[in-house]
Amino acid sequence: MLTVAQALANTRSNTLRRWHSGPDTGTRGTDPADASNRIFDGYADIRPTYDGPRFAAATPVFAMGSCFAREIEHALSARGGNVISIDDRIERPEFEDAGGKVRTTFFHRYTPTAMAQEFRWPFGRQDGWSEDALIFAAAAGNDVDLNYAAVAADNTPEAVALRRGVAGALVRKLVDARIIIVTLGLTEGWVHLPTGLAVNAMSPRMLKARPEEFALSQIDYPTVIASLQGILDLIEAEHADGDFQLFVTVSPVPFQSTFSREDIVEANLTSKSTLRAAAVAFVREHERVHYFPSYELVTYTSPDLAWRPDRVHVNPGMVKHIMNRFIDTVYEPAAFG
Repeated sequence: MLTVAQALANTRSNTLRRWHSGPDTGTRGTDPADASNRIFDGYADIRPTYDGPRFAAATPVFAMGSCFAREIEHALSARGGNVISIDDRIERPEFEDAGGKVRTTFFHRYTPTAMAQEFRWPFGRQDGWSEDALIFAAAAGNDVDLNYAAVAADNTPEAVALRRGVAGALVRKLVDARIIIVTLGLTEGWVHLPTGLAVNAMSPRMLKARPEEFALSQIDYPTVIASLQGILDLIEAEHADGDFQLFVTVSPVPFQSTFSREDIVEANLTSKSTLRAAAVAFVREHERVHYFPSYELVTYTSPDLAWRPDRVHVNPGMVKHIMNRFIDTVYEPAAFG
């Protein structure tokens, strides 16, 4: 709780505290600091609160999360950032789809529980994990790996094992990162009941073949908090020198389909709201953890600017706007020229 003095001090110092200062409900105010003048008309102007250190362009960055994490990686790398979670070792046939294209979708992590699991297992810290955890035999001598998105054409046991090895080595690179970004995606996730492990990417064939082995988890607020705590604990235990800042953000990308009885629009909002509320609460308890409003920047931007025609994926210009705001917030002035 805040004292009266603290609350009033915040009010005096926060120039962005007001949503609307117009004379009535039919008139928009003229103060450019009003939220009503910073949203929907073009790109949203939301200014994160950040009191941590500022970074140079060469600072190592590690990102993990849903597809929006890949957008962050590529946009920051294109600006000259040192993104160490991008690895050219995936430029090989075992990561190619049927059309011969390397798919970074393989590295997507969708739920907080699956993400925490992906941080832990490469360091030998995930309970219930083994070399073949979440790997199941399929037809024609192929395997199904439920810990990774099924995007590759080659699913022989050798290819599956190779991809896991590359993924584990990639995660272990986080020990040298000073900026670590986790992008939370959704709260509906499958659990493998015999091991208790989180399924990152479910195969419909496995649900049909082994229905007794899986259950759907509607991941709640305490579980999101616990997952974030597990991620932070792992980083603090394994980091090379302890000199890092953790940034938590919520992906604006909606999930494609819900297993609940809700309209997908409601289900998606429940998911994003749970993730955001838990993330902000977690950030308030940890000095080196920060929230960055990617979800809010997209949500409060003019839809034509925010979304591609599918209204699922974020426009490149929107990603650029988000990364410009991130760079302005956490990097040194003129870090990228």
